[in-house]
Amino acid sequence: MLFYRGDGETRCLILYIMKPRLVLFDLDGTLVQTLAETYKLDCEIIRELSGKTPSLIDYRKNPYRGDWQKFYDAFGVSDFRSALSRFYERLPVDSVKAVPRAELVLKTIKKKGLPTGIVSINKDVDIIMRKLVSAGLDSYFALPQIYIASDSKLDALKNACERQGIAEGDRKTAWFVGDTTNDIKDGKAAGLTTFAVGNSYSFNLRGDLEDSKPAFLLEDILALAAFLRL
Repeated sequence: MLFYRGDGETRCLILYIMKPRLVLFDLDGTLVQTLAETYKLDCEIIRELSGKTPSLIDYRKNPYRGDWQKFYDAFGVSDFRSALSRFYERLPVDSVKAVPRAELVLKTIKKKGLPTGIVSINKDVDIIMRKLVSAGLDSYFALPQIYIASDSKLDALKNACERQGIAEGDRKTAWFVGDTTNDIKDGKAAGLTTFAVGNSYSFNLRGDLEDSKPAFLLEDILALAAFLRL
């Protein structure tokens, strides 16, 4: 398995990475497969609100996920509140599957006794937990391990570190794994070690993730387990 640094340099062995004290994950596109259904639903809503339906590539290249006004405006929808309301009313949450090999990574983390958590811009914790149950990942996360963000995950990431007693100067020992450029931007702003997973499940494209310069860019979430064994 090759590990890719965000600066484009390829290494087969990483010796200098700081051992983690906390591992945080984005949920959708990182641990659970929701891209296909989310894209289908958003296209349906965009058509209803007289917007321009994007191709899947254009959908994944939208850099504003989480800033919903800008996100929907990019597709010609001015009433983003109506779009968001329709989205959450119809969102399928009980037929979600885990990303392949995600559970193997979570088992590795659990064996090492490392604290972990989910950081999400979805403020409805019930929806998050239902997705985890559907994907068979609920045994790895309890409610106190769900960190809710608003438009940005920055404050939630800082809060997670504070709750685990990780001081500001030691935040590189907290890892954040995500699949969007905003995940990487917020993780870097919070001072964490960032891992971007760029593949067919990720909401942003691999090239855009590389441009966001994460500490490490992975082809598959399973590569994270190899980092944990170093």
